[in-house]
Amino acid sequence: MLEAVKKTIKKYSMLPHGATVLAGVSGGPDSAALLAALSMLSKEFGLKLRVVHINYHLRGAESDGDQKFVENLCRRFRVPFEAVQADFSRGKKTGSIQDAARNFRYMAFSVKASEAKAACVAVAHNRDDQVETMLMRFLRGSGTEGLAGIPPARELSRGMRLIRPLIEVPRKEIEKFLAENKIRARQDSSNKKELYLRNKIRLRLVPLVKREYNRGFDEAATRLLHILNEENSYLSEAAGKAFNRLKSLAEGSCSFPCAKLHALHPALLKRVLRAGIEQVKGDLTGLEFRHFEKLAEMLFLVRGKTDLPGNVAAQVHSGRLYLRLKTGVKQSLVPLVLPGITKAGKYKIQAVSGKTPSAFKGPSHAYLDLNKVSLPLCVRSRRPADRFTPLGMKGKKKLQDFFVDLKLPEFERDSIPVVIDSSGKVVWVAGYRIDDTVKISKRTEKAIHLTLLKS
Repeated sequence: MLEAVKKTIKKYSMLPHGATVLAGVSGGPDSAALLAALSMLSKEFGLKLRVVHINYHLRGAESDGDQKFVENLCRRFRVPFEAVQADFSRGKKTGSIQDAARNFRYMAFSVKASEAKAACVAVAHNRDDQVETMLMRFLRGSGTEGLAGIPPARELSRGMRLIRPLIEVPRKEIEKFLAENKIRARQDSSNKKELYLRNKIRLRLVPLVKREYNRGFDEAATRLLHILNEENSYLSEAAGKAFNRLKSLAEGSCSFPCAKLHALHPALLKRVLRAGIEQVKGDLTGLEFRHFEKLAEMLFLVRGKTDLPGNVAAQVHSGRLYLRLKTGVKQSLVPLVLPGITKAGKYKIQAVSGKTPSAFKGPSHAYLDLNKVSLPLCVRSRRPADRFTPLGMKGKKKLQDFFVDLKLPEFERDSIPVVIDSSGKVVWVAGYRIDDTVKISKRTEKAIHLTLLKS
């Protein structure tokens, strides 16, 4: 088994030489083998190995026994040990206790690895876990990305990787390794209960397939996983290029031209949409196939809206598909630094005072007659009662109507900085128009120059 682990580590460039590695060890056969293997390979790879154990207190004395076992195993291999205590009693949690425990586990791994200045966290998924995961996702109707299984390595947090050195080792080889090295392991009694889908697949479905349909099912499934991983990698790379080419990002939103999205192959389209939602929402929790089908249908609409799980809304407007947070992005009232730069949501506004300009520099610049405004100036998001006289017009106009005339999507309007003077008068709708009553003229002696900058 050691040779297989070494091959996997090198194949996926898992361990930089001399790295500190945090191993997550539960005490079961797989994690016990992981600890032993990394300890035996530590000299060859120059590893500084540490162990963290999560005690969820779900099985009473059995959970405490797991912790004690791991502590003793670490003592045997002379590896630093730390236990993290958690409380996942069913009465205090909603939803899947497995999901809650998984989320806590990876959060704890990330925190402890950061404290130890570890380059990576090692966990003990093996080849059989890969096959079981593929079958679970197949039964749930996952796409290629889901069927590709568990990645050998991925980013856990910034600058830190999660690695799986046993991912290509079958469970029977792990059991053989433990026996040869006289290493005992704990057995989680819940693994023998058919309460969860994974247990049913492991205990009933896989043995049935091997017995009745294909004795070499493990090898066949491993070949399929390899093919799916290669094809998924290719599609992910192509979709990433398409996403970067077509996306337009703003704080809390991501948009694409509908026509160019529709021109993509359906396999790429769904991945680009997934990337857009993940960009806005941070994850893909709650998203299903039907949501992406709905988004694809919306590309043919002149206008349309739909809500997505996790506070995300999709809207087609002026030939673009917008994905955004439904709460919007608002800017509270802040004084405008003069001279200086003021943060305004996703923008910054630079303000200086000086002479009048010799030429107009574009909508990102505004020049106000200093004698026609009441200092100090402030910046905020729009308000329902806002009115102003757009440059070149006579009479006041509602800011809401001004945005409608510009065909500016409603959810973008809260992000536009509105500059007001001390009397509350709107003097500049940043990036669009100043108020006509504060414009400079031949009589202007001193001007304020405002520049809209991206943060």
